[in-house]
Amino acid sequence: MATETELAKQSVLINNIPKNSVDWVMRVLVIRRGSIIPYNNSRHEGTFQTIILVDEEVTTLTFLLTLFYNGSCLLNLFQPSAA
Repeated sequence: MATETELAKQSVLINNIPKNSVDWVMRVLVIRRGSIIPYNNSRHEGTFQTIILVDEEVTTLTFLLTLFYNGSCLLNLFQPSAA
C-alpha cells in the first residue's frame, strides 16, 4: 500500500485529469456525503450515495457512488451545468 507522501507525489488537480483516463489519484476534501440509499430495479439492486469533493483549486465534483450487492461498484461523475 502506498504511503500518503507517495500518493501526494502522484496526485493531480481535478482540472488536470486527462479526459477518458481511468487511473488517477487526486487529493480532495469531502465536503458532503449524502445518505446511503438502497434501491432495487429490473436491472440491479444495491445502494447509492452522493459524494461532493473539492480540490486545492476549489474545483468541485459531485459523484454518485453505486455499490451493487454482487460486490462491484460504479462511480458516476455529475458534470457541472453551464451557467
